[in-house]
Amino acid sequence: MFNLAPELPGVSIADGVNRRYDLGQHLIRGSLGPEMYGRLAFCDYVRMVRSALESYRCHILECVTEGHRAFAKIRFSGTHVAPFRGHMSTGKTVHWLGAALFSVERQRIADLWVLGDLVSLDALLKESSRACEKTTNPADQLDAKRS
Repeated sequence: MFNLAPELPGVSIADGVNRRYDLGQHLIRGSLGPEMYGRLAFCDYVRMVRSALESYRCHILECVTEGHRAFAKIRFSGTHVAPFRGHMSTGKTVHWLGAALFSVERQRIADLWVLGDLVSLDALLKESSRACEKTTNPADQLDAKRS
């Protein structure tokens, strides 16, 4: 399992990113699509993901390395606890697959490019949102009792 930035007691997201990444002003592309440059932008991305997905994790399913590069198949997951990709919180676990290309320099990630299966993620979020609406809509509950 790989965590975007270590969640250690007393360690801020910025400190976690600084310990694992040496991004400078390199281009970073996250699994959710945005492209950004440098540590500050990446810290904001990590905060955004973690605020919407509690217990967010990146599970490396397969990894191939060559020299200072690694290519991985990753399963991203977390519990949907806040608005995310246009969907209100569902409290449900969501997951999606992605592929990442890492470059490593001085034992830290220096470059990161990730492509996520956002079509599957959005379909799962939509399905979870519909399921939550059905269980919380009083009119639906009354109709179910009448049947």
